[in-house]
Amino acid sequence: MGKLFLGYLFIFLNLNITIDNHVIALLPGFVGYYFMVKGLNEMSSQSEKFETVRPFAVGMGVYTGIFFVTDLLGVTSALGLMAWILSLIAMAISLYISYVIIQGIEEIEEKRNVNLEGKSLKQIWVFMAVMQVVTQVMVWVPSLAFFCAMLTIILTIVYLVCFHKTKTLYEAL
Repeated sequence: MGKLFLGYLFIFLNLNITIDNHVIALLPGFVGYYFMVKGLNEMSSQSEKFETVRPFAVGMGVYTGIFFVTDLLGVTSALGLMAWILSLIAMAISLYISYVIIQGIEEIEEKRNVNLEGKSLKQIWVFMAVMQVVTQVMVWVPSLAFFCAMLTIILTIVYLVCFHKTKTLYEAL
């Protein structure tokens, strides 16, 4: 579960340095997906959900690795609308992965009759997912996009804190 949490940190905390059209990711997403795949492998004996979502995490690792290089080279900014469409698709897949992980946590709760805060994770995930979608759509309205992005950041941090609690509860089993 610790590797899943570490993966989430890299995936959800997008810290970038932008110089002209070049973007340097300080916490590259592909590193996060590497840790996530390792965590999914470790957790696969606890629920088949972790195994079923693994190929999506591998695919996102490759995708984010490619975009890391294109951002670094300044190519992504030239893609314009296509980059936005690709980011929508990536966001949808990333949300799917995190949702299935929550389902796996809920399955562990049910099998072991324990509380790992799966219900709280799911509730926060819903708000976070909605705000991520709204933020992506509002990118065309900069003043609203900034407000939505701030809410998304707050919800993402709340999700990470809740997931850390889940990790701590799981490790105490």
